[in-house]
Amino acid sequence: MRAIALVGLLVLSSFVSVVASQPQNEDGGTIGLRNGDVKATPISQVPAFPQYGFWMLTHEYPIPTEWVHELADAGVECWSFLPTSSFHCELSGQTPAELAALDVEGMVQMPPSAKLHPKLLPALDGEIKQHMIINGRGIVQLVLSGNQLPEEIESRGDITVIDHSWRWAQVEAHTSGVHWLSEQSEIEWIEPNFEMFLHNNESDNVISADVLQSTLLMSGIDSSWSGLDGSGIVVAVGDSGLDNGVNDSNMHPDFQDHILDIKSYPLKPSLQSLANTPYNDGAADVSNCGTCANGHGTHVAGSVLGDGTASSGAIKGIAPEAQLYMQALETYVDWTTFAESTYWWAVDGYGLYGIPDDLNQMFDEAAENGTNIHTNSWGSNVYGEYSAKSMQADFSSWNHTGMLILFSAGNSGEDVNSDGEIDADSIGAPATAKNVFTIGASENDRPTISATWSGWGYSSNPLSGDKAANNSEGMAAFSSRGPTDDGRQKPELSAPGTFILSSRSRSTSASGWGTFDSNYVYMGGTSMATPITAGASALIYQHMFDNLAYTTPTSALVKGILSTSSHDMAGQYGSATNGAGEIAPNNHEGYGLLDLDRAVNSSFIDNESVGTGDTIGYRFTVPASAPDLRLMLSYTDYPSTAAASTNLVNDLDFALKDPSGNWVEYGNNIDNMYGTTISSPTQGIWEVHINGSSVPNGPQHFAFVLDSPYAMSNLSSDTDGDGFDDDDDDCPSVAGSSTVDLAGCPDSDSDGWSDTGDAFPSEPTQWEDDDGDGYGDNQAGTSPDSCVSLAGTSTADRLGCVDSDSDTWSNPDGLWGIANGADSCENEWGNSTNDRNGCLDNDGDGQSNLNDVLENDSTQWLDTDGDTYYDNANPATLWDDCPTIWGNSTIDLQGCVDSDGDGVSDTGDPWPNDPTRSVDTDGDGVSDNEDDCPNFAGNSTWILQGCLDADGDGRTVEYDLFPADSTQWNDTDGDGFGDEPTGNFADDCVNTPGDSWQNGTLGCPDADNDGWADSEDSFTNDSSQWHDVDGDGYGDNSGGTSPDSCPTIAGNSTEGGVLGCLDSDGDGWADSIDDLPSEPTQHTDQDGDGYGDNSAGIDADDCVITFGNSTIDRFGCVDSDGDGYSDLNDDFPLDPTRHLDTDGDGYDDVEDDCFETAGTSTNGSLGCFDADQDTWADLNDSFPLDNTQWNDTDSDGYGDEITGWQPDSCPTVFGNSSEDLFGCLDSDGDMWSDSGDLFPTDGSEWADLDSDGFGDNGDNCPLIAGTSTNGSVGCLDDDGDSWANNYDFLPSDSTQWLDSDSDGYGDNPSGTNGDQCPAESGTSSIDLIGCPDNDQDGWSNSGDAFPEHKSQYIDTDGDTFGDNNSPGAELADHWPEDSTRNTAEVQLTCTPIEFEIDLALDSSIAFTCTVTNMIQNNLTVKVEWKSMNAIDAGLRAHILVIPGEGVQTVAFSGQLLEKGQINSVIEATEPGATSSMAFTSIEIDAINSNEGDSFDDILDQAKDVPHIQEIIAVSLAIILALFLAINSRKNSKRRKAERQQHINQRSARRFVMDENSPLERSPPRY
Repeated sequence: MRAIALVGLLVLSSFVSVVASQPQNEDGGTIGLRNGDVKATPISQVPAFPQYGFWMLTHEYPIPTEWVHELADAGVECWSFLPTSSFHCELSGQTPAELAALDVEGMVQMPPSAKLHPKLLPALDGEIKQHMIINGRGIVQLVLSGNQLPEEIESRGDITVIDHSWRWAQVEAHTSGVHWLSEQSEIEWIEPNFEMFLHNNESDNVISADVLQSTLLMSGIDSSWSGLDGSGIVVAVGDSGLDNGVNDSNMHPDFQDHILDIKSYPLKPSLQSLANTPYNDGAADVSNCGTCANGHGTHVAGSVLGDGTASSGAIKGIAPEAQLYMQALETYVDWTTFAESTYWWAVDGYGLYGIPDDLNQMFDEAAENGTNIHTNSWGSNVYGEYSAKSMQADFSSWNHTGMLILFSAGNSGEDVNSDGEIDADSIGAPATAKNVFTIGASENDRPTISATWSGWGYSSNPLSGDKAANNSEGMAAFSSRGPTDDGRQKPELSAPGTFILSSRSRSTSASGWGTFDSNYVYMGGTSMATPITAGASALIYQHMFDNLAYTTPTSALVKGILSTSSHDMAGQYGSATNGAGEIAPNNHEGYGLLDLDRAVNSSFIDNESVGTGDTIGYRFTVPASAPDLRLMLSYTDYPSTAAASTNLVNDLDFALKDPSGNWVEYGNNIDNMYGTTISSPTQGIWEVHINGSSVPNGPQHFAFVLDSPYAMSNLSSDTDGDGFDDDDDDCPSVAGSSTVDLAGCPDSDSDGWSDTGDAFPSEPTQWEDDDGDGYGDNQAGTSPDSCVSLAGTSTADRLGCVDSDSDTWSNPDGLWGIANGADSCENEWGNSTNDRNGCLDNDGDGQSNLNDVLENDSTQWLDTDGDTYYDNANPATLWDDCPTIWGNSTIDLQGCVDSDGDGVSDTGDPWPNDPTRSVDTDGDGVSDNEDDCPNFAGNSTWILQGCLDADGDGRTVEYDLFPADSTQWNDTDGDGFGDEPTGNFADDCVNTPGDSWQNGTLGCPDADNDGWADSEDSFTNDSSQWHDVDGDGYGDNSGGTSPDSCPTIAGNSTEGGVLGCLDSDGDGWADSIDDLPSEPTQHTDQDGDGYGDNSAGIDADDCVITFGNSTIDRFGCVDSDGDGYSDLNDDFPLDPTRHLDTDGDGYDDVEDDCFETAGTSTNGSLGCFDADQDTWADLNDSFPLDNTQWNDTDSDGYGDEITGWQPDSCPTVFGNSSEDLFGCLDSDGDMWSDSGDLFPTDGSEWADLDSDGFGDNGDNCPLIAGTSTNGSVGCLDDDGDSWANNYDFLPSDSTQWLDSDSDGYGDNPSGTNGDQCPAESGTSSIDLIGCPDNDQDGWSNSGDAFPEHKSQYIDTDGDTFGDNNSPGAELADHWPEDSTRNTAEVQLTCTPIEFEIDLALDSSIAFTCTVTNMIQNNLTVKVEWKSMNAIDAGLRAHILVIPGEGVQTVAFSGQLLEKGQINSVIEATEPGATSSMAFTSIEIDAINSNEGDSFDDILDQAKDVPHIQEIIAVSLAIILALFLAINSRKNSKRRKAERQQHINQRSARRFVMDENSPLERSPPRY
């Protein structure tokens, strides 16, 4: 009975019990799922049976990092983490007790409702429209709980698996299939296939890339740094394509020399069954339509790394020397007729159908090609959801931590409530992934572009009036906004995305946002912002490699650096609550606008790690007056699942301690990148501690970034906290900052040299003194030693050189001589400094005694000119005013030249050669002894000398009436005009006072004061007139009284303000203003046509202001054709032969055939009605409503005009054809002319393109000549059996053509391999052909005694055991002709069978088993030591081939893992058999004496429950039988499904139907 009980226990371990959800008093934990929280069943309340399948297991928060590994060691494989402390795991028979021992708190299976995307069922029900879904079925995305699909999925008729890659699958499913999938534990999440879109709808300076690109500017930051251009960096671009798609001489010049590879992705395999070939149209960027790429990929690649070759370097990308790995994802799809008629979304055209169903494929290939950065400007409009594609992108980031993956945020920014602010929550996927770098779009800086956001459909201010590209501090309105649905920060960063100028694909005519030239185009979108950031990232990677020698940067580090160094945008609306005006980070701009200038000077920690509960700390020192400090923690988190409510798996936090010891903790359980800003940080040592708050799937690696160049050191390995690890610190117990001679030692002057190694510890510019003379060797420092290797005391001319006489001046040497300032008297102390250094100078004037003319007078030492006056100036002794020229002057200057010896120097003597004159005090050229005004400079010469003469006429003022006029000085009549006739304003009447001044006559009488002398004035009493040249009584002054308009011609005109001019007709109007000077009744003619304006005058003008020549109906009006009739009354104003048109149709009444009815006809009749405007009058037009035809000779309804509509090809013969020709004879009435109809008497046929005698209408293969009449008509029939090849099951066998049941055997029983069961699929081939054969042994079910057992088919003796008794055969009959005997028999004995084991001493166990073959034939036997958790066996099974009646022995050994009374089973079976031939057991009593156990305790426990053991054993034996029967049936069904699938696949390979006529489809144009 004990053996039976053990067998029962083995069977029980294979059953799965499902825990029903029910209210519990004990808390098993809450699991956060996307569709609602689920309560787990406490582990203590789960039925005590072994459990199988996928379960959500909870743990007390936080989950230890090692827990998931402990579960794995126990055979529990966990996949997805679910918040806040659970995993979705696969159990393989673990009991609740075993799980409890592993610290499982609770468990529950994921309910079906938690697996369904909220839009999925409504889309299947037709309530909403979703991509790839129609009413009742669709192609959907699965996320698997593990990596295997449910086993039964292949047998279902409502589900078709079309792609499976690790944890993701694509299936086409009916609604019923979706419900079934949701009920399978292997399925974790089901969602629609979201359609992917390209996010396309003077950035270098905006992001400061110009700083990094310049070696000059970079070396200014650090002298060892070089400018950056992307060299050595590989950037993968996943986009529509690249220019011509081939890296040859025709490729866009901006890419030709730095393309690593171009890969074109075909239509994804999951959709190929719905499309016609070809599936791959190449990598050319060729699309040109309203919804396609239009050169998108080329533009994106150019923004990253175009080198500007086509523009001579003027237009280039951010990293122009980076290598390009292009992944072309857009392809043209020609959908099948079935797809087009079934799926609303299947519309022929371009789309991103090359994106793999599993994104890891694309990212893995890029990584294999050495990619550092992968940029993607596309995504689906999921509005913040974490989708399956987000999950895949996170896995790729996790698997390739050194590759930065970027995605554009999307262009779904909208203002639904019209409040003038872009709404939240519009980020697309995969941009919602945690680990990708999501980029938003800011405005560009192109103020000349006037386009406003109103052009994009934004109707509310301030959005609508905002220009789209004039403010780089503002966001582009279309840019999608965060947060994600679980609250994570998105986007992380923004970059310019409007009117970006970049490379243009020459394979498309699309113009984007505006064409620059044939090589460049403007575009906009987050699509454009993302590659700019990718290019910036390439510069950072190169900076890491080349300038910092850091070769393994993680993507988390690069994200952290770029986000930390970004700057908070000011916004463009002047509002702190609208868009980028909000304080960053925010849901509009993320952490801010990309700013590379700040990025290169960051400091960081990278690729360190923590687990749950771990802490790792770092120190850094902040100097005085430091700017604001920004810090960022960044890490690549373990991927989440789309089924989770929140998507952070590993939660890291950090804490800061300032120099005063104050702590601030920063926690965030949502984001895997976050930070803070410290305003005006305190000087001193700061600490940051990274904490593993909860790391269920770790250890978690991280990066930590400061936006300032402060070195960070690990606290755990830096005893003195000075930033130097103890292994590198030369003073590990004393804090220091030295880096040159020693590391980490005190350095008082902060010059890098330790105080002990610094010869000048208080002077930061000096540190070495090789000669020990107290002067530093650094020539750029303070007081540098001029003689570094030679000690000296000199200080005057140079420092630290030899000074033999100790006078501070150094001795001269080969490099420094007296001319340079060395000591001229090196062996004699001296104090001279002027003529030479270091010689004796008695009077201390600096001049050596040797060269001092007055060696005891310190004020003088030289007399250069030898005139006994010395060179130094006044007040020195006997100074010389001319020290270089000998002189004898004594009065004005000392020692200067005095040629006439009068004591005044030549320079001060106006008369240097006249000793009688020497002084001119006032400098007027008159010596003082002759000057009447010696102290006042003057120029008078008449009467007084040398006095003031203002006008220079020689007379002083008292003798000059005109002191300011040098030409006049006397005025006899006192009228103010001088008497001197040659002078200015000379008086013409010297003795008679007067004030005349006109006409050159001055100083004469002028009665009317008009300036004219009375003697010259014609109007002496009128001050406004004086001349009348023509003597007609009108003065000539035009401004005077009654001025003469014709002053030189006498006249009589009085009117119109014109006086004194000729008036021929005497009407008072001068001829010059009289338009009709010979007609006294007229004087004006405004229009100049010769007809006067006076209506009462002769020939008055009827059109006064319009020039005209009419003479009949009116005078002076326009008459264009000169026929005398004014145009107003002339119906033909330009035709002198016509003037009347009664019906107004343009034809004169004389020529108009219908003069009272307006018409346009010119043919048939003139001026009559012509309805179709073909020039033919309707009364002469056979086709009055068709302007291309008018004549029909044969009256058959087709016009004769060959260029007109439906021209008659047979114009003289009545006919009714209309297809090939119009108006020709058509005998059979099929509209084809008899001459063009290959079947002129058959109204249903007319053409036969392949000339096979079958008309194209009935010919299923109209382009290929064929003879078939069955299946398809007129198609190829190679075997001549009348069945077309594409319908012929065996196209090369004329005896077979149909296979109704698709089993590979033809229906014709008399043909080759004729199917004997033509209506029922089957594979039998031995007794019958083509009949069902469930076990695939070649025997039909009807002829197979064992239709479910492949190894048996004949039962001669009818005992239900098969005749085949070869080794491994099932139900083998070893006596096939004896119905009383069948199964083999063996004897099984093992020794020893009882063990007492003390685990404290030796846990090993070993025994042998002997098997005796009881039959005469050879027998294959499997001897198996059945598995138990308590025993770890090295080898559990042996396969033996035992001769008839032979004996063999095998050995088993293992290690005991648990204590207690243990019964273990050894079983002997025939391979393939369903029951044992023999079994036995061994009994083990195990104790652990270290725990106080004894073997007597075990015996006592066993005695208490013998009857219970027997009851359990019997019950389990019955269960064993039921289990075997059920399992056999289940396996039978599975094998049958596999066989049917095999048949279908074989049939599909043989039988391919051409669904589409070649005339109905057209391939894409390339």
